[in-house]
Amino acid sequence: MTKTELKQNITKITQILQSENYEAGFELLKAINEPELNEALADDIQRTVKEVYFGDDVDLNEFDEDKKFFDNTIEYLEGGKEGCKVLSTLLPNLTSLDFYHCCFESLPDGLYLIPKLTNLNLDCCKALWNVDGLAGCTNLTSLNLNECYSLQNVNGLANCTNLTRLVLNSCEALQNVDGLFNLPNLAYLDLGFWESLHWLDGLADCTNLTTLDLYNCSFESLPDGIKLIISLTTLSLFQAESLTNLDGLANLKNLTSLDLGECYELKNIDDIANLKNLTYLNLEYSDEVQPEPSIKKMTTREEVAAYQKEIKKAMK
Repeated sequence: MTKTELKQNITKITQILQSENYEAGFELLKAINEPELNEALADDIQRTVKEVYFGDDVDLNEFDEDKKFFDNTIEYLEGGKEGCKVLSTLLPNLTSLDFYHCCFESLPDGLYLIPKLTNLNLDCCKALWNVDGLAGCTNLTSLNLNECYSLQNVNGLANCTNLTRLVLNSCEALQNVDGLFNLPNLAYLDLGFWESLHWLDGLADCTNLTTLDLYNCSFESLPDGIKLIISLTTLSLFQAESLTNLDGLANLKNLTSLDLGECYELKNIDDIANLKNLTYLNLEYSDEVQPEPSIKKMTTREEVAAYQKEIKKAMK
């Protein structure tokens, strides 16, 4: 296919995909069978598939107000497997998939048909109850479940052993992370904005977990099990406004970075006194901390060590 022909086909098929006759666009792509053309139209293909098969950008408030609207949404979800077939046929090398703000309660049946999928965005899928549909996505390395308010558990991640990055920010209905115990390669975990986080025992076997974000979590004491995550090097407790102490943190000997900014109720930080690898410590606006630091944000080992010396002196 010449460059001129490629350009002409891109223009033509883009228009078809944006019309009510989108299926003709898919069929034309299959007939032409030109990988370069498919790749050039990858964004348009994904956008159309998302809108047609996966219920794009739905306001959950309308579910209760308009039964007909809900029924139409269910029709979208039942075509999920067909949508995955379209993607796997036209984009066999697809590695990244964006389901931002889709309205499904369960993941579409057929994600396993996209074998090279490594990056999946489920941000703001507010009706999603579980991730059981990921059982066959064994190559997944990055998963965003930010603001999946209805998510009940993450047991469906048991086979996603290659997962290295996981965002579970603002998953209000999720009570624990026990379903993550089988993720040996998990390195980054975001559990920010949790109100019901009380224990992290399920993370003890995540031996490569180095970064944990507990931004704006509502607990007075650190969750049970945090002391077992000895691989941690970076921990953010920024805006943990109710946190009063750091009991259990002394066991995290590998910590190099600790963010305690805007922890307004935090007073006792004795547990960080012997963290010899700590090179970054943020205590900005944590005004109740004793002893009061002369430097609120410490960015070198020397600054942190000097403050730790003051903590030890106050402990005597």
